[in-house]
Order: sequence, then C-alpha cells, then structure tokens
Amino acid sequence: MRPPSIDRETITGDAEAVARVDNQPLDPTFKGSFLIPGTETRLRVGGFARVDFIHDFRPIGSTDDFVVATIPVDAVSDLDNSTIHARETRFNFELRRPSRVGSLRVLFEYDFFADQGERALNLRHAYGQIANLLLGFTVSTLQDVDARPDILDYEGPPGRISARQAQIRYTLRLSDEQSVAIAAEEPKPNIAADSEHDVTIRTPWPDMIVRYRMESRRSHLQVGAVFRSLGGFAGTGIQQAQVLGSGLAVSGSWAQNRRNIVLLQTAAGRGLSRYIKDTSNAPLDLAVDSQGRVRAVPLVSAVAGFQRGWTTTLRSTFAASLVEASRIDGLAADAYRESRYLSANIMHFASPFTIGIEYGVGRFETQNGHHNWNGRVQVALQYDLVK
Repeated sequence: MRPPSIDRETITGDAEAVARVDNQPLDPTFKGSFLIPGTETRLRVGGFARVDFIHDFRPIGSTDDFVVATIPVDAVSDLDNSTIHARETRFNFELRRPSRVGSLRVLFEYDFFADQGERALNLRHAYGQIANLLLGFTVSTLQDVDARPDILDYEGPPGRISARQAQIRYTLRLSDEQSVAIAAEEPKPNIAADSEHDVTIRTPWPDMIVRYRMESRRSHLQVGAVFRSLGGFAGTGIQQAQVLGSGLAVSGSWAQNRRNIVLLQTAAGRGLSRYIKDTSNAPLDLAVDSQGRVRAVPLVSAVAGFQRGWTTTLRSTFAASLVEASRIDGLAADAYRESRYLSANIMHFASPFTIGIEYGVGRFETQNGHHNWNGRVQVALQYDLVK
C-alpha cells in the first residue's frame, strides 16, 4: 500500500488534519501520542502558537488575512496600515483506535479566525472516519489540501478550492494508487438579495460531490465534480426559480525531488462561488440575464505554486492565482468580476521554531471595470507543539 502523496513540509501542517483513505497517517509512528489508560485509544494533542506582523501599503478591508475581494476599488489614497495578531494559533485533538472493521480516527481542530473576533474559537475540523465512511465537519471532498502552496497568509491564493462544511463521505479504494469518493455536503448558496422582496433560499437536496484521486510517492492527481441545487423564492413565493449549478476541479502536485515541488489547481463551473476562496462569501451563484432568465454565474479559477527547498531548514514558495466571474447584466455594477494574486516567501525552520517573511500583491476588479491593488508584507513567528 502506497503512502499519501509526498510528505511536503508546510508551516501549518494542514495535510495532517484531512481524512485519508483507510485513515493512513502521514506519520505512521503517530509521534506525540499516548495510550489512554484502560482503553485501546491513542490520543495526540497538537497545534502551534503563532504571531503575525502585517503591513499593507494600500487600503484593504481585511487587515488580518489577504482577501483580495476586499480591496476598495474606488480608494485613491496610498495610506498604509500595520497590525499584529495571533489568530492563526491552532490546536487539535486526534484519537485513533482499532476496531473490527478498520481503524477509527476522530479529529477536532480549532483556530481563532472566527467572525466574532480574535478571541473567538473557529472550528476547522470535527469528524470521525471508520472503514472509509466519514461523518462530520471538515474540508470539502472537492478540496485538495495537498495542492495548496505553502504560504504565510491565512486566506491563501484567491483561486484555490476551499470550503469546510458538514458532510457524509464514502471513499472506495480502487488500488494502491487510486480511489473514488462520493459525498453529500451542506448546501450554502450565495444569492443576492432582491431589491423589492425578501429572498428565501431553497435547497431541495445537498451538494453532491464525486472525486477521483491517484497518488504516488512523487506526485498526485485529483479530479472532482460538484452538483448543486441553487434557487429560492421572493416575497410570498409567487416569484421562484431553481437551477442546477455544477463545477469541475482538477489539481495535483509533482515533486522533482524533496526540494522542488510543483503545485497546480484549476476549477470552472456555474454556481461555483461557494467553493472558490475569494468568492466564498460573495452573492455570485445566481443572476438574472438581459432576457430575464435566472442563470448560474460562470466562474473560473486557477492557482500555480512552486516550492523550493534551499537547505534542510530553509525553503521558499512562489504562488500565482486568478479568479474570473462572467459579466452578466443582472449582477450589480460593484459585484465581483476578477482578482489576481502573486506571492513569494522564505521560511526558516529550526524545531520547534519557524520564522518566515512573505510579500503578496493582489488586484481586484468589479463588474463595472473599476479596479485597485494592494501590496502586503507579512512576518510570522511560530512554535510547534508536535513536529
């Protein structure tokens, strides 16, 4: 049986928290775990303490994370801003135990990026998996954590597939290298409010996702498709619409060796905004075209990354990303149109301490063609509990 895709060093260790086929761990030794007395269950407490120093050279709405879509397109000033926060600090609890049908894994993970502010806990994972049946709250089956560039910013490239939600997922291993997963996930349509009526969102069935994955010691490829029921009714229900949204996501990585790794993600579809990071909260799933028809908004995204290890303790990652929504008459003039993003960093790791510095630049454009950009420098200092 092959291991998961190459054990790539990342500052956050996200790859360790996501579900794997047969609950196969990236670290077979389960480092830092201990046996709970009187049980067959092993427990590991993990995470890290972190502080980030951020300086923006131009205005942006999100000062703690680099959300390109919050760059104010009509701002004419070059006023800069600095902030310090510890919201990326993270902790998790992982339990594993044997059973008659396979290994049971239960994982809880939190950080402090909740909407309520930096002192509020934000749930990242709360799931259990046994015999490849997963139940709970975790990253979407469409998402590929192994293809995410290793960057300091919490938001990450705007075009990456990123969603965490409740789901039921079953994964079938086809061979040592291949698997297929199917999932029913929580539907969360992003629909704009009607100017004349209250809009009630209607979701007759959950988002359905199917995913194929192939992996080896040096590379992996993932192809996923999502199907969504998007719509609702305005006012008392006299005006209603329900359309099909769908999307395709392709991602993967290739390692020339442990030091040079190429990462790619791309997605395209209609009514896909929930699953694209920069548009995850934008009302871009549906719009009314010039002929009065309700349409799922076409959207495309892409992310490319390259990770270079300079020494055993020093590495850099370079990333580029774009997101583009189609021009539709029914979208507001200030609605999302396009974002572009570039970043580069360098990190030094000396267990248990990591320090990194990163520069990112983003450009945001609305449907009416107005646009603006921002540049950011971020310095991160991190202590790992288990590494």
